Amino acid sequence: MIDINPAEHLKRSTRIVDLVPGLKHSGAYWIGPCPFCGGVDRFNVKAADDGDLWVCRQCAPGKYHDAIDFLMRRDGKTFAEVLGQT
Repeated sequence: MIDINPAEHLKRSTRIVDLVPGLKHSGAYWIGPCPFCGGVDRFNVKAADDGDLWVCRQCAPGKYHDAIDFLMRRDGKTFAEVLGQT
């Protein structure tokens, strides 16, 4: 049995598409309104082997972010708080 650290477990078990209302499936992506800046069609989520990844072309451009980044931003928590280590 392979032991997965808490961060990896959280990334793999958190489905961002379940946390963001209004996303529409389009090919390999889910696209819709950004829960952070409110942009209508600039937020997208893609499934990856190690968990969902997201990007907003307006408020988080440049690279895809993981579920931990999403939860930190949504809840205003630190990495340790999101993992329940505080």
